[in-house]
Amino acid sequence: MDRSEIIYNPTAGEGEHTAESVLAHFTAQGMNVTLRPTDDPKWPESLDRPLDSIIIAGGDGTVHKVAEELLERNQNHPLKVHPLGTANNIAKVLEGIQGDRQSGAGENFPFDVGEIKGLDGNRFFIESLGFGLFPSFVKAIKNEDEKERIKRDKGELLKMFLGMIDGFEPKKTRIQMEGFTIKGKFLLVELLNINYLGPNMELSPGSAPNDGYFELCLVPIAMKEGFKAFLNRAMLGGEDPADRPDPILRLPCKAITIRSKDPNFHIDDGILDHSGQRIKVKVLKGRLNFILS
Repeated sequence: MDRSEIIYNPTAGEGEHTAESVLAHFTAQGMNVTLRPTDDPKWPESLDRPLDSIIIAGGDGTVHKVAEELLERNQNHPLKVHPLGTANNIAKVLEGIQGDRQSGAGENFPFDVGEIKGLDGNRFFIESLGFGLFPSFVKAIKNEDEKERIKRDKGELLKMFLGMIDGFEPKKTRIQMEGFTIKGKFLLVELLNINYLGPNMELSPGSAPNDGYFELCLVPIAMKEGFKAFLNRAMLGGEDPADRPDPILRLPCKAITIRSKDPNFHIDDGILDHSGQRIKVKVLKGRLNFILS
């Protein structure tokens, strides 16, 4: 019988899913499961048990938390995502992969990881890291009294995002990657391992989390108006006019060094205070394994 540990975030999805309902979902499938909530400070100890898989019941933040714990412990238990959050970008990517294959349920899928050096200790990301406008936007949402309602309303999110652009002051950024250097001031500096950023915004449609590459996405300050139009389309839908220039410069890379004076910095959905130090990032190809649902 499959022995699995469920790492459960009781606050995901505004706490709409109880531990009992999550357990019942998997025991009904004949699985031998135990559940550990993330508000238990000893939950990482459960990863040391002999397990066939780890089920992550939560949103993208919970996926990152479990993945980072495994990476720091140099473990590689297969991971299964039971999405309970708001955006659920990782689950959305995995569902798309399975849909493209038209099968594959239960199959292990290798997933790249970004290793970050230059911060306090080694850090990792599985979705994205970046500077500038996006982490400023996330920080603004976190400070809202009704943040959970806002996160579920794409119209409200778009209004907030657009409202920040005109007053945003980009800082100098220097990027070194595979033989050349980029310098400038950018509204957006994002390194993506998957297609989506934040509220299911498809910033990098060509990304694949198992190809051994990231995609660096840059929005120069001169493309401000074009980026506003992109946000309207990306968050609310609508056709992309063929004659409209793409405001995003996209560059594939395996390793990159970034130094920015922008204090606004994020790793996946976590906001960090950045003091301007140089960070180095490289791909760890296929370092994690996710189980397709």
